[in-house]
Amino acid sequence: MVIGEQIRVFIVDDHPVVREGLRALLATQTDITVAGEAGTALEALSLFRRLRPDVTLLDLFLPDKPGWEVLAAIQREAPSSAVIILSSYGSDRDIRTCLKAGAAGYLLKDSPRNEIFAAIRSVTEGKDYISRCAKTRMAEPSRLDRLTRRQQDILELVADGFSNEEIAQRLGLTVGTVKAHIHSILSKLNVQNRAAAIAAALKRGLVRSRPGE
Repeated sequence: MVIGEQIRVFIVDDHPVVREGLRALLATQTDITVAGEAGTALEALSLFRRLRPDVTLLDLFLPDKPGWEVLAAIQREAPSSAVIILSSYGSDRDIRTCLKAGAAGYLLKDSPRNEIFAAIRSVTEGKDYISRCAKTRMAEPSRLDRLTRRQQDILELVADGFSNEEIAQRLGLTVGTVKAHIHSILSKLNVQNRAAAIAAALKRGLVRSRPGE
């Protein structure tokens, strides 16, 4: 990027209100301009190829594909174009996965506006930028990241609609053991019931979306 040129930013988020807010926020900066915006992964990749922005602000959870798949595609096509993950969620696992996949930065949507500006300018200069909140979560992994392999298996079966009895039969466990694991899962996800656990797991990428969801 030539010194003095505006930084061209591409916003990818499935919520129109979020995109509108970011667009208005970035418009307050004389050295930053919004090159375009998209609400789905498919639209994002199509527009990215045309726009070739300097920086992409990318939501981690899109309706058609997870954000890290968009990140990987951008990295393959234009590794010099920086991607900043801007998400409502930020577990230790999410952050490390995205950075390993090539993200230049990671911000939470409640980050102060000055931190968003600083991140955009930093990655344009070839530097990584991780928000203070994200660094804290990396240093102190959340309870969410401590699901055991068995609990992960049970959570996936719950998301598939299996009852406790069916899960017990499939995994060779007693129904009581399954109930104990589910109680622990609900506690770690900080939810009250199975439906809320499925919703939380989908948002955080712990289970994949099922057809029709």
